[in-house]
Amino acid sequence: MKALRYILFIVIVALFTSCHNDVKKQAVKLNTIPVKTDTTFINNDLSTRILGRNVYKADTNKIKKLFAPPVTLSIIQKEGESESYYFYTFTNKTNTLTLFFKPSEGFYIENGEINDEGVVLNKKVTIGMEKNVFLSLLNADSINVDTIHIDNEELTLRSTFIFKDNKLKQLKLAQTIEKSE
Repeated sequence: MKALRYILFIVIVALFTSCHNDVKKQAVKLNTIPVKTDTTFINNDLSTRILGRNVYKADTNKIKKLFAPPVTLSIIQKEGESESYYFYTFTNKTNTLTLFFKPSEGFYIENGEINDEGVVLNKKVTIGMEKNVFLSLLNADSINVDTIHIDNEELTLRSTFIFKDNKLKQLKLAQTIEKSE
C-alpha cells in the first residue's frame, strides 16, 4: 500500500513539473462590456398574489371587477380524463387575463398581459411605478436589467415585469407547468 502511494505521489509530481516548465504567463484582456440579461427572484406576493384579489377561490363577477370597464369574458371548455376544465379569458382594451378553471380545484392563472392601470394589481404594484420602488419590494438595491422574472415558491407561475426608462411598462403572467388531463 505504501508503495502504491509513493508511485502515485511521483506521478503527480512529475505531471505538475512537466506542465509548469513550458507555461508562459500571459495577460488576457476580457471583454468588460456589461451584458443586459434578465433576473429571476422567488416571491409569492409578486407572483401568485400579484392580482388585487385572490382569484383561486373567486367567481367570475369578482374577477371582472379587477378590470376597468368594459371587460369581456370568453369561456372555452375542454374535456379532461376525469372532468371537464375551462379557460376563462378576461379582456379590456389593452389587458388580458386567462384563468384555468377546474371545478374540483378552482381558478389558476394560465397567462396574462397587463399593459396599463386597467387591471387592479396587489396594493404594492402598479403599472408606471418607479423601478427603484419595485426593487425595494424585493429587498434589492440596484439591478441593471429591464426584465425581472418573479416565480412563486412552487415554480408554477412566473410574473415577468418589464421596465422601460425606469418605469414598469408591462406585466406578463404565465403558468410554468403543464396541466394533466
